Amino acid sequence: MSKWVLPLIAVVGTALIVAATRPPAPAVAQAGGVVINEIMYHPASGLDAHEYLELTNTSAITADLSGWYFGDGIEYTFPRATLLPPGGYLVIAHDPVAVAAQYGLAPDALLGPFTARRLSNAGERVALYDAAGQLVDQVTYGDDRPWPSASMGQGPSLELI
Repeated sequence: MSKWVLPLIAVVGTALIVAATRPPAPAVAQAGGVVINEIMYHPASGLDAHEYLELTNTSAITADLSGWYFGDGIEYTFPRATLLPPGGYLVIAHDPVAVAAQYGLAPDALLGPFTARRLSNAGERVALYDAAGQLVDQVTYGDDRPWPSASMGQGPSLELI
């Protein structure tokens, strides 16, 4: 399970990147290796439709996400035959068409929409569960210290580094 701590801010070219680090991995790697890698919870546009989460597979094997779901923060269940290759990424969007247009992504590269509600701009817990209901990963983010203010409607997302 990734545990995000101590946010960092870096400037890369003209892009401001807001990120959080996590403690060193335990000696025994968690099965699957799928982690919540990025959260766009308060887009600069102010539109909930531009919110998204990104997952990455840090393991050396393809992860079958069939039936996995977000049970906290948002509601979304992965469809059958959703595969995430080693080192691969998946973006789950509040509105896939709007996210594709806003961030220049191919619409077919996005999953969603996630339902029930938007990501809280004040912070909350986001949790990913496997098909058996076991917690795979979770992130609790916020909009006050130690979380950097740049991710609060100024454009950057939170990223795990």
